[in-house]
Amino acid sequence: MRADRLLLRGRSLRPLPLLGATVRVRRRVGSFIRTAARTVFRSFMLVLRWGFEKIQPVYETSMSLDDFLIVAMRAARQQHLSYLIRSFTEHRGHETFRLQDWPRTREMGFICGCSGMDHEWRVGITNIRDCLPEARATFMRMRKQALIPVQKKKAKAERKAKALLYQFLNRDQKRELHTRKFFTVLGADGRTYQVTWHNVNNVKLLVEGQPRFSLCLVPAKEVLPVADIMLAQKIWLEADPDTFLRTAHVQDLETKRIFPNGCFLAEGRDPPPLCDEVSDVPEPLDTEVLDSPREWLEAQLRNA
Repeated sequence: MRADRLLLRGRSLRPLPLLGATVRVRRRVGSFIRTAARTVFRSFMLVLRWGFEKIQPVYETSMSLDDFLIVAMRAARQQHLSYLIRSFTEHRGHETFRLQDWPRTREMGFICGCSGMDHEWRVGITNIRDCLPEARATFMRMRKQALIPVQKKKAKAERKAKALLYQFLNRDQKRELHTRKFFTVLGADGRTYQVTWHNVNNVKLLVEGQPRFSLCLVPAKEVLPVADIMLAQKIWLEADPDTFLRTAHVQDLETKRIFPNGCFLAEGRDPPPLCDEVSDVPEPLDTEVLDSPREWLEAQLRNA
């Protein structure tokens, strides 16, 4: 019998593990793994440092860790802004391209739906401020050039709409609009309305010469010039104020209550009172109903 075999509890012969050799092999493998990991980490740091030197020439080897992190953050922001500028140049000529700002998150960018869905490209105002002056100037110049056609079209539409509105106003209405930013309209129902220069909540119903109710009726989807909206409201009030009142949202300027429509104004009634108490209160159910609700429900259905 060999010396490395032992009889264990009389059951079978099992070879004795070579404990010393196994421990030495494990130590060597662990040392090799640690050395390889250390070498890979050093190589990665060298490559990363070389990349930052290429992106940010002001990097110096004598920088502290904090300065190194600041330079790395500037380089990342510079890369993000460069990608945004390339995307801006690529999508600028598309029909679905439009500029967009997000004031709550302090971001600006653009939206394009050339792929069938609206995709957003955003960049924070802080990131733009921290980037290099050349990149920041390039981005702001491209954004300004894209805004010029939109602003020109908007200004042209406003001028044409205002000229059309003045053609339908009399001399007193033109004077009021020029001096006080509103004009007075006498409706077909005999009431006096005040149309102010605004796009929402701009129609006031006058009671005894003072604004009492505020009316709001504007296009649901399309964004129109303010003068076009005011002209449509003026013509509607002079032609069919009953439908205008029944459609518009109404706010009582004295009580600050808001009503979904002005049917009470069209019918000549006072505003509906507030319901402080509920009149139709169901009677409490008996204990037998609560114990057997199925039977009670079947009885109710049979009676119905």
